[in-house]
Amino acid sequence: MLEEGKVDSDRPFVHYLGTGASFPELHVKDGVDRTGEVTIRHLMSHRSGFGDYFFYKMHARRLRHTIADGIDSAWNFEDIIQRIRSHGAVIAPGASKRAIYTDTNYRLLGRVIEQI
Repeated sequence: MLEEGKVDSDRPFVHYLGTGASFPELHVKDGVDRTGEVTIRHLMSHRSGFGDYFFYKMHARRLRHTIADGIDSAWNFEDIIQRIRSHGAVIAPGASKRAIYTDTNYRLLGRVIEQI
């Protein structure tokens, strides 16, 4: 997709999710919403600053996960977005000198690919 010019790795990922997509306060750190600053490159290099919606399941701010109670369930994309939002960000996009692995990046990149 990069070689075909369909994606600019330095463009915010939200650009590719359509005008009907709403992602306010998805990447909030220290009270600042940086969702629109997270680029495709940030997601691909694991330097987006997103927390992992799955790994940090015990640290959610506003959302109780059934998996924490030992109950397995399916999550659609809207559920994933809600979980990402509930966890908050761990660092500003691109601020880390090293990769911080997160399943969140894969889910968001997957949605970008679907939309393209």
